[in-house]
Amino acid sequence: ARQRRGAAKAGGDNAGDGVGAEGGGGLERSASHGSLASDDQPAKVTLLVDAPAQSRFQSFVTRASWSLVMIFSFLFVVVYLQQPGCAVLVFVLQAIMYKELVYLQMNESSERDLPGFKFLYIYWFLVTSLFTYGNELQPHFLMHSLKHRLPGVSLS
Repeated sequence: ARQRRGAAKAGGDNAGDGVGAEGGGGLERSASHGSLASDDQPAKVTLLVDAPAQSRFQSFVTRASWSLVMIFSFLFVVVYLQQPGCAVLVFVLQAIMYKELVYLQMNESSERDLPGFKFLYIYWFLVTSLFTYGNELQPHFLMHSLKHRLPGVSLS
């Protein structure tokens, strides 16, 4: 079989590369590529439409309750915490997205041998965030110090 594959690659024969032998240029599926083995049966999927009414109602209650929790927590952040709350929310969302992007590109096998390598990702994110937000928020912190927020408290 190895000699035949090598001869097919060297001789330009189309056997085994997915191109039809008729020369039509169309791709044909091979029985050995892309098919499931007999022991690799896909998991049975039950759609919510086909589920019993009790299960559908429970799913609706769960989704509706979590939707309300998310809506009211967002309104709490926007209305009660105002601009600082929105800034913290944006920072938290950026941190979550950064973590997901890092985990997508992380190579566990090579980075497992390097101690503290994940700490470098966290450190780099915090340094760049401090640099970015620090430059933007420095005038705000200088103008709005705690002395203005806490009347009757002497900070000096």
